[in-house]
Amino acid sequence: RPLIGLVGYELPPVPGGRPSVPVFALGTKYVDAVRHAGGLPWIVPPLPPEAAEWDDLFDRLDGLVLSGGPDVCPERY
Repeated sequence: RPLIGLVGYELPPVPGGRPSVPVFALGTKYVDAVRHAGGLPWIVPPLPPEAAEWDDLFDRLDGLVLSGGPDVCPERY
């Protein structure tokens, strides 16, 4: 099965949460779609574009899904 990376996004901390920490998230529909198509989903935390980890990640993945969201500037599409 092809290994497909799914880039998540960061949610702000929940006000009043203990501890109040940000979390990474990804809609289950993305995971379900990759599984339905025969792929093995691997959720990837959002990394800055210059992160060295991207090179290692691309070497391991067969595909990559960019989930988008409010944290992606439209000029970067």
